Amino acid sequence: AEQMNKLVAFAKSSLKDLRGALSGAAVITPAMQTMMQELSRARVPTAFSKMSFPAPTLASWLNGLHQRYETLDKWMGSTARPKSFWLGGFFKPQVFIMALKQDACRRHAGWTLEDLKINSEVFVKDSDAHKPGDDTVSITGLSLEGAAWMPKTDRGGEGKLTNSPAKVLFNEFPKLQVIMLQGTKANIAEGRTPMGEPRPSDLRRLEGPYVCPVYTNPQRGKQNFVMTVSLKTDDSPHKWILRGTAIICARDGLA
Repeated sequence: AEQMNKLVAFAKSSLKDLRGALSGAAVITPAMQTMMQELSRARVPTAFSKMSFPAPTLASWLNGLHQRYETLDKWMGSTARPKSFWLGGFFKPQVFIMALKQDACRRHAGWTLEDLKINSEVFVKDSDAHKPGDDTVSITGLSLEGAAWMPKTDRGGEGKLTNSPAKVLFNEFPKLQVIMLQGTKANIAEGRTPMGEPRPSDLRRLEGPYVCPVYTNPQRGKQNFVMTVSLKTDDSPHKWILRGTAIICARDGLA
């Protein structure tokens, strides 16, 4: 919310100064001239994008800004914890994930950030999710790049990665439930022994699941990396690695 307030205040003051300069009330500075050129081309002013998120056009940036403002305003106006979070709505999703880890460590004696792990589960229906708790968070608004998600069937089949339809780069991804686990619990949840080694009776897990990276936007990079989640697949994880399969928090008109 603080970052949003700073961005809105900066945008208002910058546009007000630019309007004054265009009316002849002030001298046009090089920074104003650059902003004027970018706005005339329907591009996001560099000064704005540095404080916010990437977007290919001014229209998509304004739409994304409006969505984030409404989301934050709704959260700030409620005393209850939201049932789900739009991870892409945060300017720094990495900070949100770190805050969840720190909060879990404060509640549980003996938990440390070094040993804490994130276990994740994909669900389509709210009835399939675990009961909400202090260590459990539901995340929405995600997209899957380089693959699609096949929901679990009514006959009991589990949800899993599948090929993306032809000429479709991004596919909507279901809700993701993130669960904070510590030490032994995390290893057991991942199908490993309490010491963290694969179970001899479950060596097939060495071929799966696919450890999928999560990025803030399609412009991948270390600065945009958020976390990894394990996704079930019947294929070798190498298939999805070669396809560059990843979860994207927010696209904002990119790609």
